[in-house]
Amino acid sequence: MAIPDKIENKLDSDPSWAVQHEDIITVMDKTPKDKPWSRYMIQQHLSDQPAKKTVQDRLDELVELEVLDKYEYSNQTLYDLAYNPIVTDGGRLHDASIIEIATLQDVNGLRDLATGALLLGVLLFGIGILTENTSLASNVAMTGNLYLDSGILLYLIGICSLFLIQNLRKIDFSLLHRD
Repeated sequence: MAIPDKIENKLDSDPSWAVQHEDIITVMDKTPKDKPWSRYMIQQHLSDQPAKKTVQDRLDELVELEVLDKYEYSNQTLYDLAYNPIVTDGGRLHDASIIEIATLQDVNGLRDLATGALLLGVLLFGIGILTENTSLASNVAMTGNLYLDSGILLYLIGICSLFLIQNLRKIDFSLLHRD
């Protein structure tokens, strides 16, 4: 796969560098891999066996230019091409464009939204059954408009979900780094 022009325009070049940005991208792009690259793996594929610090400096620059994605895994830093990733972490909607989703250009983003909507529908259906069959049933209507009520409810569920996710991350972090 050729390096896209959009990416090539981001790459810096300096004749005094032992390793150029393009050298690293070319190695990662041309060599088939089924897992992300470590600094050592990249260093082994470069000609003239450049110094560790040199390769690390170029990798840090490429991450800053958003050409590479950086992952931490088991005390090791791994790198992946941002424009053709091996690793997909399920975070595709993070950078999604509503225009691309609405015009069906971002099929993966649309699939993620549809999956989320189906799961949220199941959750709301379960809450509805629970409130109808227990003493939790309420005759309170928020606005009287189905769409506004649904929007408010979805917004509150989203906020609660984000709150839970943040707290779970903090709990996991504190448990993993306990001495």
